[in-house]
Amino acid sequence: MKASRKWISFSLKVAVSLAAFAYVGYKLTQSHGVLDGSITPYELFLNIPADTGLLLIPAALLLALNLGVEARKWQLLMREFYPEIALSTAIKAVLSGMTTGIFTPNRLGEYAGRVLYLEEGHRLEATLLTFLDRISQMFITLVSGIVALLIMLGEYGEVIEDFFGSKASAQLISLVLGGMLFFIVGFVFNPRFLLLILRRLEIRKPWAEKVAATLEHVKTGLLRKILLLSMFRYLVFSTQYVLLLYGFGFGGNVLLAYGMVAMIFLLKSLVPFVGLSELGVRESAAISIMGLFSIAPWIALKSTLALYVINIIAPSLVGVVFLYGWKLGFRKNKPT
Repeated sequence: MKASRKWISFSLKVAVSLAAFAYVGYKLTQSHGVLDGSITPYELFLNIPADTGLLLIPAALLLALNLGVEARKWQLLMREFYPEIALSTAIKAVLSGMTTGIFTPNRLGEYAGRVLYLEEGHRLEATLLTFLDRISQMFITLVSGIVALLIMLGEYGEVIEDFFGSKASAQLISLVLGGMLFFIVGFVFNPRFLLLILRRLEIRKPWAEKVAATLEHVKTGLLRKILLLSMFRYLVFSTQYVLLLYGFGFGGNVLLAYGMVAMIFLLKSLVPFVGLSELGVRESAAISIMGLFSIAPWIALKSTLALYVINIIAPSLVGVVFLYGWKLGFRKNKPT
């Protein structure tokens, strides 16, 4: 039974990814200059505009700030159970987690990769707090996406309505997302909200008790810090995306760029996929949203792929070194 479910899940993901790749290919071939052959594959994928290409450099350099903020968030959370954890250790853990997460559904493997750098004793609590960190980041993504969607409805009403089918559909989606946000707010701002649910449901299993004990350690002040850092990190990787858009030839205003990026991140956060199978799905979402504003699909494709390479592939490759180093260290210290 489990094997058949896994096969169905795998087949569905492959089908969606293939459909996404087909959509991306269709959009590219329908673009001016691609169908008639006047644009070569080099110009389509590798050519960087001379006047704006330098913007790709700060976009890449912002990776260090992106990872630093993520590591700092995790360090603050881990101090609840590991008060001596250093920022350097948190950075190694984050990079190792990216490596282990790239092949797992919705990057769940990140949890395992990170806790490898922690001493045994509170690893389960650390995993729960890592989940809290992830929920906080998703909260910021949802808030930003909903605000952007509502603003875009006001500024580009007809365009957004065409995408959703009607204004009522767009508003309904905003309402549904707002409902999701309500529950996330209840958990992020007050994790004891989940504790209350567990007790009301009278769940007495050991894992439920562990969750309850962990949540009781979370202070409101700490949550505020995590949310502020999550907001700052969101601004960093959104700015990376915007810089890449301009670097590859986007010429619209900055508010439109940030609005489109927020909507793309919102859409992506609602569609969980295995790390590598995001390829195609993410790009098709970017092409669809940017296409509403008559932005060439190759600009959407190249900027989105570049963001993936900078923020996911590159740190995952670096994480292999730290993951391998941890394994060697573990074997050295293993009792004989």
